[in-house]
Amino acid sequence: MSKMAIKVHEAQDWQQAFDKSKAEATELCQKVLSFIKNYKATTKDAWGCVGSMNHIKAHLQELADSFPGIGGTSEANELPPSSDWQPTVKKIKDLKKGDWFTLKPIEEPKESQVWELQGYDRSDRTYWAIRWDNISVSRSFKGDKEVYTGFTF
Repeated sequence: MSKMAIKVHEAQDWQQAFDKSKAEATELCQKVLSFIKNYKATTKDAWGCVGSMNHIKAHLQELADSFPGIGGTSEANELPPSSDWQPTVKKIKDLKKGDWFTLKPIEEPKESQVWELQGYDRSDRTYWAIRWDNISVSRSFKGDKEVYTGFTF
């Protein structure tokens, strides 16, 4: 067999392996998408609570384990553990101008739940902040008001 024939044979083997992997990956993606669609159809908001996310992560891990090449015990392929997020509680007087905060302990707040500290008003002896999504919404807070920072935004 000539060198050219060997290279053509190797290329054909590689193409077959690539096509097989592509088909398996496509099948996995279709399973994941159908799972998410079905889950959203049965739940008002599939992404809204931690229990739902843990259920989705567990199902996706099962699918990944069944897919050759990405499943198994490799640390790179495992889903991260459930969040052990704890809010950072601070008094508003301890924040700096421009710091973001929420009024409730929320790990991933919506834009309308995030406030940005603007400064101190000496006449009222209060700190004022604006909402992140709408700068026309402002609010004054006493210095000892506890707020939450350390969230993902």
